[in-house]
Amino acid sequence: MIRSIGISVFFLLFLAAPLIGNAQCKVLLEAISGEYEGGCKKGKADGKGLAKGTDSYEGNFKKGLPEGQGIYIWADGTSYVGTYKKGKKNGAGKMTYKTQAGDSVVTGYWVNDGYIGTEKTPYKVLFKSPEIISTRFSRSDGNDELIFVFQKGGKVENPGDIQVINMEGSFGNIVSEGLSQKVTAVRYPFRGKMSVGDKTMEFKISQSGSWKITVNYN
Repeated sequence: MIRSIGISVFFLLFLAAPLIGNAQCKVLLEAISGEYEGGCKKGKADGKGLAKGTDSYEGNFKKGLPEGQGIYIWADGTSYVGTYKKGKKNGAGKMTYKTQAGDSVVTGYWVNDGYIGTEKTPYKVLFKSPEIISTRFSRSDGNDELIFVFQKGGKVENPGDIQVINMEGSFGNIVSEGLSQKVTAVRYPFRGKMSVGDKTMEFKISQSGSWKITVNYN
C-alpha cells in the first residue's frame, strides 16, 4: 500500500514537473507572456512552444523570444505566419488582417517588423547609364526620403539639380542641402528615374525610411 502511494506521488510529480518548469519559464514579449507551454532553457522559452497573453504565438523560441518559424495572432484576429528573429518579423511571411469587408492578405518580406515588399532585397537598380560607375544604398529610420550624394573620383561634388520621375509611388519636393539633394515625402514602394546632366539611373525601393543613395560617376 505504501509502495503504491509512493509510485502514485512519483507520477503526479513527474506530470506536474513540466508545468512547474513552464510556469517559471519566461517569455520576454509582454503581449504573450501570460501562459507558456514548451521548451525551456536557462529560465527562458527555448525551442518549440505556445505562449498566450493578450495575443498568442506558437512556434520556435530562442532566449525567451520568437525565433524562426511561427504564427502570431493578435487580439483582433490579425495573424502573421512566417519567420521571426529576436522577437521581430524578419524574412518571408504572410500577414492576414481582419476587416469588416473580410480578410486582407499581405505576403512578402519583413525586416525588423517593417514590411519591405514582395522582394527580399529592399532596393534594386534597374538601369544606370555608362557615366555612372557604381551606386550604394544605405537606410536609416526616420523620414521617408531619398538623399542623393554624388562622388567623382572619390570626392563629393554637386553635378547640378537633379530631376526625378516617379513610375510607382510618389514624392513631395526636391531640395538642395549643401552638396546633397533630398527628395522629400516619399511614398513606398517607390520606383523612379533620376537624371542629372547625362547621368541617368532607374531604381526601385520597397522599404520605407530615409535612404542615402551615393552615386559614383566619371
